[in-house]
Amino acid sequence: MERYARIDVDAAAAECLYSDRVLLAADKNVNFLKRCVKSFRWVNFADQASGRIYLRIESGMPIVKDPAAFERAASAPDTLAAIRAIAPGALNGTVPDAQQAQYLRAQHAARELPTLGQWGQEPASSTGSLA
Repeated sequence: MERYARIDVDAAAAECLYSDRVLLAADKNVNFLKRCVKSFRWVNFADQASGRIYLRIESGMPIVKDPAAFERAASAPDTLAAIRAIAPGALNGTVPDAQQAQYLRAQHAARELPTLGQWGQEPASSTGSLA
């Protein structure tokens, strides 16, 4: 979200859209995510293709992580920057490991899946709030 706010709407060419490209780095664009984590009672971070939850945050605190899924997710530089900003304890071993893999669909089978973004093959119209 923050990256879009930095666009020069008067730019005459694509290379002029951003006055300072350093500000496009993921670690410079985490304030919206921080506000979401503070505002929502719980937030699940999950693999987009499978819905496998790799980190769960409740009331702003990371409470559980799936070690294998977390490791895969954290190997992406943008995801790693986000985790460093909102749950650094998940990187240093202070967040407990999940006993088994959990998936978004299993948690919300009886109702609409609340989520930000698209998951698997579902149409974009099924998106809602952060999950």
